[in-house]
Amino acid sequence: MLQNNSRSRYILNQVYGSADEILFNPCSRDNCTEPYIKLKKRCEDLGFVFEGTKNQKLEDCNWLFFWDCSSLRPMNRIKAKVRGYSPRNLYQEAKTAGMQDKMVLFLFEPPSVCAENYNLTLHKDFSIIFTWDPTLVDDKKYFKIFLPSPTDFPKVDDVPFSKKKFMVNISSYKFSSHPRELYSEIRRTIRFFEEHYPDEFDLYGLFWNMNMKQRLMHWRTKIQLRREYFPSYRGVAGNKWTIYPKYKFALCYENMSQPGNVSLKILDCLRSGCVPVYLGAPDITYYVDKKAFIDRQEFKSIESMGKYLSCVDEKEYQKYIDAGKVYQESERFRLFLSENFVDTIFHTLKIGK
Repeated sequence: MLQNNSRSRYILNQVYGSADEILFNPCSRDNCTEPYIKLKKRCEDLGFVFEGTKNQKLEDCNWLFFWDCSSLRPMNRIKAKVRGYSPRNLYQEAKTAGMQDKMVLFLFEPPSVCAENYNLTLHKDFSIIFTWDPTLVDDKKYFKIFLPSPTDFPKVDDVPFSKKKFMVNISSYKFSSHPRELYSEIRRTIRFFEEHYPDEFDLYGLFWNMNMKQRLMHWRTKIQLRREYFPSYRGVAGNKWTIYPKYKFALCYENMSQPGNVSLKILDCLRSGCVPVYLGAPDITYYVDKKAFIDRQEFKSIESMGKYLSCVDEKEYQKYIDAGKVYQESERFRLFLSENFVDTIFHTLKIGK
């Protein structure tokens, strides 16, 4: 329980990079930083200084938030200085100072993206861990949290069925060696729709069709790239809500298949008046109404799924859209919004009580 005092009370946020950019940038694409900005506002309303790691004194800190285990890595001091990041090794400092009871870890990225998140040895240093993974949650050390979605979402254009193109995919060109990764599956699916629906399928995102100069620039960042060309590529997406309404369907594949791993992908699509074609969490219908999306798991092959989608008429399509609207008014959907995200953290940590 936190008590009022005359000294500054800090809640520090340690990320691998800049907290101001990753968590608190109000101009982020798709308004994805809104949950963290609202968390910051709630904390500041109670008198806390809620900010990224700088030169704050540990004795003034009430909580230390570490966002994914990537934030536990020490930053190269030269690289940090060049990029304007803090080179401070907050994790090691806090461990040495015996502050494990104030250290909180958020496990957001799946192991296909951040393998360290599932290194249980690292978990021992934290008193509380928030995770979406139901296999870890015990309500003692591991607490359930939903990957947050912004509450504020613009009203999108209502594009008639006859005016919508067939399908779109918005994702980044990535790779993983994890046995349940889905990057390879999304590439296979893209290739299928490029071949069979070349005029009706569009691809957006980062790192696709990079030229040699771009490849050399990103080689230093250790992003894995191949010399592949995707003719459906239309460039980097702006906000998804400006793209999704123009299409009947959107491929919404998670980074990997794992229970509870439900990200913004399917929610952004539903909120934009587009029907998601989903692959990822095997328990997705626990989180999202099964009438509101196409479940890739129900088809034996990409070919059978493509055949079904191409035969969906306007009447059947509207059923999916209507179910999506009903779902967005439900309690299950509200669990993903910023307010529940903030409330969960405040309730679990008893902040302000």
